[in-house]
Amino acid sequence: RVRGRRAPTEMEHSDADRKFSCKVCAACFKRPEHLKRHSKCLHELQRAFACPTVGCRKRFSRSDNKKCHTR
Repeated sequence: RVRGRRAPTEMEHSDADRKFSCKVCAACFKRPEHLKRHSKCLHELQRAFACPTVGCRKRFSRSDNKKCHTR
């Protein structure tokens, strides 16, 4: 299974659909919660979730990413 973002096709997204833009890097999103998640994860660098494995120092901004790493 491939993880990550896939490249959007031309017909899939248009700038008119994306009303919420990041003031730091100009990334655009359709929903305000996606912009909030983007800012929290990439620009504010909040890493509240630590890996429970002994010896691993990785930290994550989202619990789903931590769960995937732990598996």
